[in-house]
Amino acid sequence: MKSEERKIVLKLSGPTAEDGKVSLSVLASKLDALQKAFYNVASGVLEGPLGRRGRWSSHVMSTCELLFSYSAYGSPLELVSEIAEPQPALLGETQAEKARNAFRDVMLGINQEDPERVAAVLRDSSARLRAAKAIQLLCPGVEDDYVVEIGNGAGNWATLTRKTQMFLKYESFIDQPEDSTSVQTVTGKLDLISVRAGRKEVGVRTKDKYIRCDYPPEMEDSISQMVAGSIVEVTGRPLLEPSGALKRIDEVHSIEPVRLSPFRLSQFSYQGRTFILRHPVTCVPDFRNGLWVYECEALGLHSYDESREQALNDLHAEFALIFDEYAIEDDSALAPSGLRLKEVLNQLVKEVIQNEAV
Repeated sequence: MKSEERKIVLKLSGPTAEDGKVSLSVLASKLDALQKAFYNVASGVLEGPLGRRGRWSSHVMSTCELLFSYSAYGSPLELVSEIAEPQPALLGETQAEKARNAFRDVMLGINQEDPERVAAVLRDSSARLRAAKAIQLLCPGVEDDYVVEIGNGAGNWATLTRKTQMFLKYESFIDQPEDSTSVQTVTGKLDLISVRAGRKEVGVRTKDKYIRCDYPPEMEDSISQMVAGSIVEVTGRPLLEPSGALKRIDEVHSIEPVRLSPFRLSQFSYQGRTFILRHPVTCVPDFRNGLWVYECEALGLHSYDESREQALNDLHAEFALIFDEYAIEDDSALAPSGLRLKEVLNQLVKEVIQNEAV
């Protein structure tokens, strides 16, 4: 491949990246997800159904390693990586080109929300699922106000948004027998990691319930590196109670840590109104006792729900509530603490945009 063809470009745009100042944790997570996604797609096309779950072969890792090349400051923030030059003895050029082309085609299929196009590239359903889970980590989360673009110098392959993340989360990328239950995901605290001989399992505790998750031996190396007490998302084949409740994950397809890093919001939106802020405010996510929790200490906002999306929506609703109760209230109706909050809100909010369509 020519030098330009070896490049893979990741762009971040939107309110979070307007000034080019993006959280290091966001940058690190996206670059890590890009490498994992590329490895997973490469495993599917270079090794086929015999590719190992949970780790990549030395051949894939040496052929498809991405090296940071340079960044372009501004909006969008552009990060350019390049597939490592193969060692002559490995004769890896054709393999790297095959992996790059497959990655491009998978990204194009996901951009079009076309699982059949993805399946045409990754014929093994387990390989598809692993690739989809890694690319899901490339997407903005429900609390993020930026978009991610993936491509190269010849053009854009995919624009990843929160909508893309939901598509990847709920689309089934793994073949299931007709009489089987679809893939299910459970989120909770990693309570047990068993990597000794015998039963291979991890335990996830959520809502005070212990869920046993059996994983294949091929995933042992990656699971042994995880930390008990961390929050993880486990996807696999579920075994249900007669009541329909989840009893255990019978076969783990993927296990990923949940990112709980602080994030910045440049605007709040609720019921047709968008509050544009003069400067971003920091919010902190958490997962406790089966509940997603969001806090914005600077404004005294706090929300929680079993659904991550609903908990974040409630945070936006809380902001709209305090704005209506304080920012536009007469001074005579407010106590001294309320007057201080009114001043903070009026200094913070630059503009309120009303969406007439809602």
